[in-house]
Amino acid sequence: MCFAFHSEEKSLEFRREDSLNTKVETYSVSPAIPYKICSASPCLLLFHSSSRSLVHWLDCSTKPPRPAQGQKSFKTELPQDMCVMQDRDKTFLGVSWKTPKASGITVYNTNTGAIQWRIMGKMPGMNKALKPMGITADNKGHLFACDPGNGCVQLLSVGTGRHLGAVVRDEEQGVENTRWSRWSEAAQSLIVGHNVQGKWTISAMKMEY
Repeated sequence: MCFAFHSEEKSLEFRREDSLNTKVETYSVSPAIPYKICSASPCLLLFHSSSRSLVHWLDCSTKPPRPAQGQKSFKTELPQDMCVMQDRDKTFLGVSWKTPKASGITVYNTNTGAIQWRIMGKMPGMNKALKPMGITADNKGHLFACDPGNGCVQLLSVGTGRHLGAVVRDEEQGVENTRWSRWSEAAQSLIVGHNVQGKWTISAMKMEY
């Protein structure tokens, strides 16, 4: 059995699926309004509430899901995207964000809600300031950030934020406008989505560091 979920106004919808049927269950999380969702484990998910700019934790192993014990809510920027990341024995939440005056990536310690690091401005060798969209991370401490303004995916250290280079360049790969990414543990590949004139294409990129 697995979970698939998406947000509706003031509620979360869970789809519990097995080989025979799909059961849809909707749970109210009012007064919080779910905005972005990501999973931290098979039974633990985070959702960002745009009404309070807080990240909340839910334990999905219970029915109905309940706030996760021992996990505190904390304030972040309004995310473009977010992902849970591991580095050694620590767990972090990465948030890509944009305001009218700036954009960047902030990484938070999930135990304390404290900022681990934040990065903005031009990356080395880039022509424009970082405007990150989709972000994801592998199991080796690497954060991938889609940067369509510079036509690439930036590679950063999860633990320190150090810039490690650009691993996917649109012109070299024959693609455009890379805006979305997820890491496939099984394939050890970066899955990226390209949006050209409203049409999406998906590519799998083997990473060599």
